[in-house]
Amino acid sequence: MKNVNLSSVTDSNRLQPGGYVMVITGVEDRPMNENTGKGDYLQIEYDIAEGPYKNYYESMYNSLGFWGGHFIRSYKPKALGMFKAFIKELKRDNPDFKWDDDAENDEKTMIGCKFGAVLGAEEYRGNDGSLKTRLNVSKIVSATDIRNSNYTVPETKPLAGAVRSTGVVDTTDSMEQINADIPF
Repeated sequence: MKNVNLSSVTDSNRLQPGGYVMVITGVEDRPMNENTGKGDYLQIEYDIAEGPYKNYYESMYNSLGFWGGHFIRSYKPKALGMFKAFIKELKRDNPDFKWDDDAENDEKTMIGCKFGAVLGAEEYRGNDGSLKTRLNVSKIVSATDIRNSNYTVPETKPLAGAVRSTGVVDTTDSMEQINADIPF
């Protein structure tokens, strides 16, 4: 193999936890499915709208064939507070966006709207069984808050029940056992 200099190569192209101004690129309504009991949410696709990572998910789609930027917003009765907060941020960041709180709305009017999102890391179990990390929308804020760095990035969310190797061996009760096992 020829000499390849990797000393100056970084993972800077990989998206990191942090705040980003996003734009909605697609919305699909998922009404309640009586057979599965799942539904009453919007599947929202987004891309990064500003900064060095602009069009990140479009580039990912063009090179890898899948769209990585998406989240859901439920409109079930118990989740209406979060849904209303999301609509409020869309209205704040997009003066032309109209949403009537007491009427049937067309979710497609969200396409093109900007919003602020804080992406946090969370662990998950990969198909190969290994512990991996992915980014997830942890909070919706105004685009202005993102531009002004008025947000907090959460700590990485650990996978519940995941076993981690610390490299430390627990020897709290082993000295007496070791001495008892020594035959001389």
